[in-house]
Amino acid sequence: MTVQILLGLIIAFFTLAFVGAFAIGIYFLGKHSAKDNPQKGVVFIKTGNHISGIKAKLIRKTSKGSSYLYGKNSAVIVPKKYHDIYFKNMRMIFVKHINQLISSPFDDDEPLIDSEKADLIYDVVSSQIGYDAVKAVKGKSQFNIILVAIIAFIIGVVVVIGFNSFQDTMRQKQVTQPTQSSINTEMPIEVK
Repeated sequence: MTVQILLGLIIAFFTLAFVGAFAIGIYFLGKHSAKDNPQKGVVFIKTGNHISGIKAKLIRKTSKGSSYLYGKNSAVIVPKKYHDIYFKNMRMIFVKHINQLISSPFDDDEPLIDSEKADLIYDVVSSQIGYDAVKAVKGKSQFNIILVAIIAFIIGVVVVIGFNSFQDTMRQKQVTQPTQSSINTEMPIEVK
């Protein structure tokens, strides 16, 4: 009887420990997921009398603003000086029509002047071009560098072997060619 009670207590202890650990994990996971996430956004598009929301994700963040991709191929740039307002833990972005390049300001945001818009676009686009260039070099460099190194090594070996055999051939020709001293000078000269 005491073994059964001890076994029951051990099973009850491990069951409570497992349920407690599961509950604590769910609590912390929920707490983590409830934070505002600037990596995700919702682009609200005004079309006539309707407003539709499309989920977006951050693709580039620079010192002057952030670029979000939404829909199939649409992107919008949000200036850094605009306020971060969140809806269901995603950043709210307003545009007046699809494919608007720079987001519309909120009520209390100060609209950008043309020179600020140009600087913002230049900053985000140049950052994206630099990122794509580095990504292209990193993505292809492993295989390409190894391939170029192998080809260069093979060419170097062929050149060294060819140069050495050329030198050996030239030495053999010099040895087999008659020199001025070995030419028979006692041959009669014919005069006409």
